[in-house]
Amino acid sequence: MGRVATYDPAADIAAMHMPLLVMLGGSDPFSPSGTAFQRWQEGLAIAGDAHDLVIVYPRAGHGIRTNGHDMHSAPVYAPGYMQFQFAWLREAGVLR
Repeated sequence: MGRVATYDPAADIAAMHMPLLVMLGGSDPFSPSGTAFQRWQEGLAIAGDAHDLVIVYPRAGHGIRTNGHDMHSAPVYAPGYMQFQFAWLREAGVLR
């Protein structure tokens, strides 16, 4: 018998008062990115931190990898993933 997820994270997301960068793989077989994107956007709009950002990498899967989720090979990440992540961390004041 399958389980249906009933947890709605909106209230918990809205209660987060810190800069958040959420990066989703649009081709992630484990998490529907459209639903996740919508839930994060709704919650973060209530939280209201100017640095909050949700990004979907359409061709990336779980872990923002573009070469599948084979743990026996080196990961290939979506183009610009690492550079964007470090730039956002600097802008949010987390890295200098």
